[in-house]
Amino acid sequence: MGENLGYTGVWLYTFLVDTFIVPATADIVFPFIVDWNPYIVLPGMGAASMLGGICGYWIARSFTHLQFVANVTAAYRSRGEALIRRYGVWAVVLAGLTPIPYSTICWITGLLKVPAVPVAAAGLSRIPRMVIYFLLFKGGLSLASLFSS
Repeated sequence: MGENLGYTGVWLYTFLVDTFIVPATADIVFPFIVDWNPYIVLPGMGAASMLGGICGYWIARSFTHLQFVANVTAAYRSRGEALIRRYGVWAVVLAGLTPIPYSTICWITGLLKVPAVPVAAAGLSRIPRMVIYFLLFKGGLSLASLFSS
């Protein structure tokens, strides 16, 4: 994958999966990039993820009146709203650090019109997450080990 896409491809993929609510995650690239320069790939992935979340936030916030946006978020909205109402912007940090869908939480914060600056600041949580996941895969975690008993 890395030979064909390079850093730019990984960053673009990360940006897109964290901008839109899709059944994909940036985590899928980690097994393919463990031998890449972490000082280049990780800040780029972190920034791409943060920017993707911010773009998703603004898409949702700008188009809350469209039925399409309501349809895209319908399956996740009640759980996401409950998380955001309980934890506020910390829900974005939680989603940024865990497997909770970051793009979905960013969209829902946009729909709820949570202030943009705290949401963007909470997106900084994507940087340590990228580092931690990279180190886990670098240390030997594999997709096969996640599913073996």
